[in-house]
Amino acid sequence: MLDYPVHHVLVRHEQGAAHAADGYARASGEVGVALATSGPGAANLVTGIATAFMDSSPIVCITGQVNSKLIGYDAFQEIDATGITLRSPSITTW
Repeated sequence: MLDYPVHHVLVRHEQGAAHAADGYARASGEVGVALATSGPGAANLVTGIATAFMDSSPIVCITGQVNSKLIGYDAFQEIDATGITLRSPSITTW
């Protein structure tokens, strides 16, 4: 990582990471990036993702996921990250 121009900011909470990525994208015109753990960490990104999406801010959020063989078996920190970030068909403004 030292060979790449990456500036890491430790925000202490995933929701703050998503909002910081959104703010960075708005202020710089570059893509903001947020990293989070699987499960609750991914869930904490949702509000920031929705905010960026609604205002067309370019962000990329990267999370972990349990092994694909364990999905659907209530594995440790398993969450449907795709499902909670999909656009709802009942929301017409997206």
